[in-house]
Amino acid sequence: LALQLQTRGVNVTTLHVARVMRTEERIQQFLDVTDRVDLIVLAFPLYVDSLPYLVTAALERWADHRQAQIQLQPGSLLAIANCGVPEAHHNRTALAICRQFVDTVGLEWAGGLALGAGGAIHGQPLSETGGMVRHIVQALDMTAEALAVGKPAPVEAAELMARPMMPSRLYTFMGDTGW
Repeated sequence: LALQLQTRGVNVTTLHVARVMRTEERIQQFLDVTDRVDLIVLAFPLYVDSLPYLVTAALERWADHRQAQIQLQPGSLLAIANCGVPEAHHNRTALAICRQFVDTVGLEWAGGLALGAGGAIHGQPLSETGGMVRHIVQALDMTAEALAVGKPAPVEAAELMARPMMPSRLYTFMGDTGW
């Protein structure tokens, strides 16, 4: 998604929450970045049925920061949740939490994308993963196109992202074999 946004002229800064939350200085740098950008893309792995602790902690700090401001900066947030089980619907609760966060802190909701069977990608670049991710690439391309002109992710992109990469029995078999 970041590469597709860049090709459309969008400046991209990538921050990793696990690094940001290590020191107060890094947290302040993160908050300063949130004050200057029009869009935040929050991509995270699902933890049970919610956001990982450090993501929640970062959102809490961001919410406190925004509530302390006299004049809120406009902006929007797109959430991408990735779960290790085959069915993308397990991400619904986490995406609903992100949507509630956006509403609470006065941001615009740019959409939520849910990915199932993320373990099949295993951190590889999508360009090196093969045909099983073609619908994911298409969903991210559609999303980048919309975000680059200030629109939210299209519903079609969310539907494509949620499509299984492979039959759940095959994914489960491969997971069991890996264990």
